[in-house]
Amino acid sequence: MENINPERTSMKQFKKMLALVLAGAMVLGTMSMTAFAEPAAVTAGSYDGELSVTGTAPGDTLNFYKVVEWVDSATDNVKGWKATSDYASVLTKTELEKILGVNGQTATNITPAVAAQLAEIARSKTPIQSGATTTLNTTDTDKGPGIYMVLINPADVDTVYNPVFVSSDFNTDAAGTISVEAFYEDSTVKKSTTTLEKTAATSEDGWDDKKWQSTAIGDTVTFTVVTTIPGYGETYSAPHFAVKDKLTDMTLVPGSVEVKSPTMTKDNQYSVDEGTTNYTLTFDPEYLKSNKEPVQVTITYKAIVATTAPLHVNTEKNEVTTEFSHTPTSENDYSFKKDTTQHYTFTIDADALGGDSTQSGKKTSELVKIGVDAAGQPITSEKTISSDISPREYTESPLSGAKFKLYTDSACEHEYIPKTTTGAAGTALDIQSDGDGRMKIEGLDAGTYYLKEVEAPAGYVKDTHVAEIVITAVTTPVTDVVEWTKDGNTWISDAEYQALDAAGKEGYKSFKYDTDVLSSYTVTVDSVVAGSYTFKNKGNDAEIDWTTTPPTELPHMFTNTKGTELPSTGGMGTTLFYIIGAILVLGAGILLVTRRRMSVN
Repeated sequence: MENINPERTSMKQFKKMLALVLAGAMVLGTMSMTAFAEPAAVTAGSYDGELSVTGTAPGDTLNFYKVVEWVDSATDNVKGWKATSDYASVLTKTELEKILGVNGQTATNITPAVAAQLAEIARSKTPIQSGATTTLNTTDTDKGPGIYMVLINPADVDTVYNPVFVSSDFNTDAAGTISVEAFYEDSTVKKSTTTLEKTAATSEDGWDDKKWQSTAIGDTVTFTVVTTIPGYGETYSAPHFAVKDKLTDMTLVPGSVEVKSPTMTKDNQYSVDEGTTNYTLTFDPEYLKSNKEPVQVTITYKAIVATTAPLHVNTEKNEVTTEFSHTPTSENDYSFKKDTTQHYTFTIDADALGGDSTQSGKKTSELVKIGVDAAGQPITSEKTISSDISPREYTESPLSGAKFKLYTDSACEHEYIPKTTTGAAGTALDIQSDGDGRMKIEGLDAGTYYLKEVEAPAGYVKDTHVAEIVITAVTTPVTDVVEWTKDGNTWISDAEYQALDAAGKEGYKSFKYDTDVLSSYTVTVDSVVAGSYTFKNKGNDAEIDWTTTPPTELPHMFTNTKGTELPSTGGMGTTLFYIIGAILVLGAGILLVTRRRMSVN
C-alpha cells in the first residue's frame, strides 16, 4: 500500500481551488472589461407621432419651436436627449437632467423662469411650424421626437397666452434602460383675459356711476377705471402693462389718481405721470411677474369740466386705453384695449349749432324776446327774426336789453350760480336779450331751471311770468365700435381705416368696445318744445341728424307790452301818493284853522 502524505494532499487541493478562483476572476475581469469598453448601444423604439394643443381660440396663430431633440447615444446626451443648438445655453445638461429626473432626481416640468428665457430666444428664431393648426406631426423628417415650445399669438386682443410645452417621447425599450416619461402630458394652454371699463359720476347726479353724464362747467367728475392685468408670472421676462387716460375739455385734479389692487403692497409697484388733461400709469415689470394669476386693479381720479365753447352741446369725451404685452415673443409689440365715457354740457341759444362742415355756424333760437301792444299783438317791425334751423321767419319785433335771472326753484329764491372752469364758485349769470331778441345761457347741465325777467327794455312793461325751462338729454348704447391704432395713442375710425390703401394699413390693430352716445337733446319752456335736436351716432361720437330727423325749433316768445310800467302795489308810487295826499290834507287843515281865527278876529 502506498503511503499517503496528508500534508501533500491538502496542498494539491488548495492549488486546484486557487486555480479555479483565478480562472473565474480572469473570466469575470474579461467580461467586465468588455462591458466598460463596449457600452451597449442605445436604441429607440416607437414614439408619439402627433402632438396636440388644446384651449386655443379660432384665429389664434400657434408657433412651434423645437427646444429638445433625440440624439441617441451622442456625446453629452441625457438618456438619449439633448437641447437643440439654439436653446442649449438655457437647457444645459444639468438643467435637462432636472427635467428628466436623472441621478435620482425627481423629474420636473420646465420652470416659468426657464420658459421665459426660451421664449426670449425664440423671438429671433423661425418656428418649425406656424399657423392656425393646433397639431404637430413629429413623424415628419424635419421634426422628429423632442420637446416643443408653443407660443401663441392671440386673435383676440383681450387674451394673453403663456408658453406651452408638449413632447413626443420614445417608448420604453425591452430592457427598460431608455424610458423617457412624457415631459408635458397636459397640453392645455394657460391664458388670461384682460378687461377694461370706465365709468363716471358727479355729485349732482348722486354719484351714479355710468357711461355718460350731463354736466355743467366747473362740475367735478369722479372717474373709475377697472382693468385686469394678465397673469404673466415669470414666463414673461419683461412684461409691460400701462393705463393711459386722456381728457377732452376737462382738467385733471392734481394728485387725485389713486390705485388699488389686492396684490399691491407698496407704491413703487407702479408710477404715475400726470399732465393737465391726461395721466399715464405704468406698472413695474417685477410686480407684473409676481402675479401668476390675473389680478383686478381699480383706478380712481377726479377731473373738472372746463369747456367754454358756446356750442349747442359741448362733448367732453374721455378715453382710457391699456397697452400690454400679449405674447412673450413680442414684448415690445403691444396689444391695446379702449373704453370711453361721454359728458355733455348744454347751451341755450348757441352761437354755432354745427354738426358737420356744411351746417357749422347755425344759431339756435329757443328763447326770443319780442314786443307786443296793449292788445297783446306783435308790434309791426321792419326787422324780422330768421331761424337758422327752420325756414320760418318771425315778423314780430325783437327786443334787446331785457334782463333776466336764472333760478333753481320755482319760487325764485335760489339763483343759479355757475362755477368757473377751475371748479370754484362763480358769479350770477348776466342774461340779456340781444338785437335778435335771443338770450344766451351757456354751460348748463341737463335739468330744470326757472327764468324770470327782472328789468324790461325802456318803454315796455316787465313780464312777471316765471318760465320753467327743462333741458332733457337722451343717450343710446352703441355696441361694437370699431377703431384702429398703431400705438394706442392715435385712433382712427373703421371708415377711415378702410379708406387707406394697402400700404397705409400696415401696423394697425383693431379693437371693439361699447359706449353711450347722445341721441337727442330737447329744450322745453312751460312744457312746450322750443327746440329738439336729434343726433346720429358715428362710433363714439355724435352729430346733428339733418336728413333723417332734422332739428325742430319752435322758439318760445317772451313778450313785453309797450307802454309805461305802472308802479307795483306797495311800491314807491303808492307811497308817493300817500305822501302827497297827507300834505294836501295837512294844508287843508291849516287853511281851515287860519280862516276860523281870522273870522273870530
